[in-house]
Amino acid sequence: MSGILQEGCTIDRKTSGILRGVAILIVIASHYAEWMWVEPAHPQLAHAISTWGPEGVAVFFLLSGYGLYKSADKSPKGIDALFVLKRFLAVYLPYLILAFAINCYSGGWEEADASAVLRFFLAEDYWYINVLLFMYLAFMMCFRFGRRLRIPLLLLLLVIQFIGLHKMGYRDFWTLSNPAFALGLLAAAAEKKWDIFRSLPLKLGILGTGLCGLGLSFVMMQRCGGSGAPGAYKAELCLVFAFSLAVLGLAYLLPAWRSPVLGLLGEVSLFIYLLHTVFFYAIMSRLENWEYAWANMLTALITLLVSALIGKGCLFLTGRLLSAIGKKDEKQR
Repeated sequence: MSGILQEGCTIDRKTSGILRGVAILIVIASHYAEWMWVEPAHPQLAHAISTWGPEGVAVFFLLSGYGLYKSADKSPKGIDALFVLKRFLAVYLPYLILAFAINCYSGGWEEADASAVLRFFLAEDYWYINVLLFMYLAFMMCFRFGRRLRIPLLLLLLVIQFIGLHKMGYRDFWTLSNPAFALGLLAAAAEKKWDIFRSLPLKLGILGTGLCGLGLSFVMMQRCGGSGAPGAYKAELCLVFAFSLAVLGLAYLLPAWRSPVLGLLGEVSLFIYLLHTVFFYAIMSRLENWEYAWANMLTALITLLVSALIGKGCLFLTGRLLSAIGKKDEKQR
């Protein structure tokens, strides 16, 4: 259906890819603003941009929860070995390969001990991978139960994870974005159960509620002293959740438009996330004589281009592998 608003369709793969492309740009912008080596011309703006990270990550978790439920619901065999393998090839295998290569480049393996190897396999130095893998494993475990139990059990595990990480001191990025996964999961489940969830007024209501929540969260943030203040955690959490809700409503309402650049960035966003840190420090250290803004932009451009090339190559190889495994699985039926 063409037009400005979609009334009857759900979040499709194209829309998800575009939103992921926007999200990875938000994450990179927040990191670059935080890593500045020089005093920015507009320090308040730079600080504001550096706080965008949880919102960008929340988009990924939102779409991951939504997409994971949709994939499991459409899978003829449910959570079978092929379903698990697809998620392994999509997230964990690229992490293992690229993180191993980055450690080799940086000399991280020279004095590695058993704890360092364990930290590597648990992805503790890449918190997004670590948290996402827990969510995937929890999802696959809970969806082995009956339909009435799977969602409550999964939500319980996510709450336990959230509280546990918070108690361990992982205050910001490890916890602020996590509820977005549950929001995406519940949205996908509600779509299947209630036809009214597909109605245009409800989708507009979701977007409006998210925007109102953003406004209230900003007011709460100002009263607490701004982002990062000792008493601002609840306001920050509300802000990220309201942002996720607004993005969900926007995703439902987006037209079926195409953006090849954002779609490509969304497709290879995992590879950009894994590589952008090492590229930043490797390239910026060689451009010390450049004006900072130009060096920053060149670094970002190189990171996006190289990550896209590596990502497309990996996706091609994993696609061929999955195709071969799928054909073999069909013959064995």
